[in-house]
Amino acid sequence: MEEKKEIRMFFKGMPLISGLLLGGVIGIVLILIFSLLYLIFYIRVEYAILIIITITAIIGVIGSGIKIVPPRHVFMVRNRITGELIPKAPGLTFVVPVIEEVFRDHDCHPVVETPTVVDTITKDAQTLKLVILRSYWIDALEREEDKFKKGEKGKERAKIAAIKISGETREEIKKEVGELVKNYSEAYLKKFVAQASLDDFEKDTIPEGFEVECPRCGSKLIAKGEGEAKENKIKFPEYCPGEKCDADWSEREKKVSFPQTLLSLVSFATSIWTDKELAERFGIGCDIKVLSREMPGELVRTKLEEQIFEAKERVKRAEKRAKMVEAETLRDFHQRTKISPSLVYIIDQVRGIVEGIISVVRKEEEEKERKEEK
Repeated sequence: MEEKKEIRMFFKGMPLISGLLLGGVIGIVLILIFSLLYLIFYIRVEYAILIIITITAIIGVIGSGIKIVPPRHVFMVRNRITGELIPKAPGLTFVVPVIEEVFRDHDCHPVVETPTVVDTITKDAQTLKLVILRSYWIDALEREEDKFKKGEKGKERAKIAAIKISGETREEIKKEVGELVKNYSEAYLKKFVAQASLDDFEKDTIPEGFEVECPRCGSKLIAKGEGEAKENKIKFPEYCPGEKCDADWSEREKKVSFPQTLLSLVSFATSIWTDKELAERFGIGCDIKVLSREMPGELVRTKLEEQIFEAKERVKRAEKRAKMVEAETLRDFHQRTKISPSLVYIIDQVRGIVEGIISVVRKEEEEKERKEEK
């Protein structure tokens, strides 16, 4: 089933010129067959053999120039004389023998890495561990079709990748591209994390002043407070405010809608800026997602110690308040009865001692009764 689907995709992505070329080659082959039959029966044998060899050589040379570019691949053909690079989309194509050669075979299938942990530093100098997922590809073809991106963008990115990526084998190219994506994504991730505190990440709220630049027009988008009690109403702009910005970032023709939670915004901003830089510099497309975050052990201990300290402080404040209430009660009792507070205190202490003695006596009697029962 998958093979049939691949064949359909292959012919769907075949350009009109390639189809005409294939028809022309078939026509030439038929003409040559009939010509050979004529030569064999109507001229001398040695001449016929010589002509057949010559025609076979010509067919071999022409056939060597016919190339089939697999689905989700792009061939970069180089002119040996001028050095010009010519990108070829998936389908049947023709490379001029001797003059042109296949310089690069770009595999445009996306590569998805296993999630990795990245250590970042927040605005308040705390270490925050973020788990991210990276995927990347040579950004020359449309996402769902085997044709170049609109305009000249796809062809240009295929050329940039052929020039900037030095790896020869598929594994070398994959390793080099993976390293580029890792370096750029981590740099942008750390840049955006440094704008927020650890407390902001714990609450997952965007702090006032958090800034992201629009990847299309360069306009600055800044989180601001709205109305009264601004600290509770910090909002990040949903769309780019640039007057001339078409707000259609990415090749998916989606409007840029910036997320309104901190972790999602950091993930989105890291992804769009990493993709922009790599596409323009190296012809690489990528998608970065922040999957989750982990709190370091030392920060967990610090938070626990803070909670214990706050609990103890609350107990101290409650005890202090209780003593103040007791003192006020004694003063009020003295004003009404004219009995000295010291006497009340002595009576209270005596009452406490008497209650203690009675409690001890009761325990002894209960213990004695249990022994007698046994």
